[in-house]
Amino acid sequence: MKLKAHANVIQRLAGNAGLAQVLALFQGSYGDWKALFKVLDALEAVRAEDVQRAARDLFVRERATAAYTVRPGASR
Repeated sequence: MKLKAHANVIQRLAGNAGLAQVLALFQGSYGDWKALFKVLDALEAVRAEDVQRAARDLFVRERATAAYTVRPGASR
């Protein structure tokens, strides 16, 4: 997953439009276009244990939301 995310960013930077979009996004979001490289470094530091801990904390039954869909004209 890390490699895929890294490759996605690098691929977007390959063209002028993608480069402008990514740099503008980071300038607007973080106030510094160089933050892109800090984010890539932070992504590299994430471990499987970090993801598992976050999943345990966030995905709990008490916070779950269920949605039911019904086709138009059909009754439930």
